[in-house]
Amino acid sequence: MGRLNVMKHALVPIHRLVPRDEEAEILGKLKASKGQLPKILKADPVLKQLIEEHGDIEKGRLIEIERVSMTAGVSKAYRLVVERE
Repeated sequence: MGRLNVMKHALVPIHRLVPRDEEAEILGKLKASKGQLPKILKADPVLKQLIEEHGDIEKGRLIEIERVSMTAGVSKAYRLVVERE
């Protein structure tokens, strides 16, 4: 039996590694610094899947999470990759 890809589960929102050249623009729109963003652990199952796809993801990188809601439409949230809290 193959390994479960958590990214393909219906309840897991879309996660994307933000390219470094987009980070400053995103932080500017949010009027926030990286330290003000919520965190995501490298041990998170979704982040482990992203690491398998992209190779090692260094702490301090941004992850974009896109959620789709029937009432709110599409919303994007951002998380800062950390080793541990």
